Amino acid sequence: MGAKDFYSKIFSIGSRSFIGNEKIRGGFEKFLRHFKDRGITLARENHIRAAMVELNKIGGAIVLDCLTEKEIAAIMIAHVEKIFTNRDGKFQ
Repeated sequence: MGAKDFYSKIFSIGSRSFIGNEKIRGGFEKFLRHFKDRGITLARENHIRAAMVELNKIGGAIVLDCLTEKEIAAIMIAHVEKIFTNRDGKFQ
């Protein structure tokens, strides 16, 4: 992942105050890397923003600071994989 790619995605969600947290930012980077390593392009609104919204919702129930980078990434990855999964349960 190139610096421009990562920073363009960070700026797209930069208004989210929790991205200033080092663990959450690291989890976000792992989330992006997961899909990049698999050759999957994420759309800013449909995937990245949706994953951040999901993380924000979960943050209303648990303290995100208590999670590891891997756990944060896993939450976001699982949410986007649901978006990519069709009605037959197959990953598109």
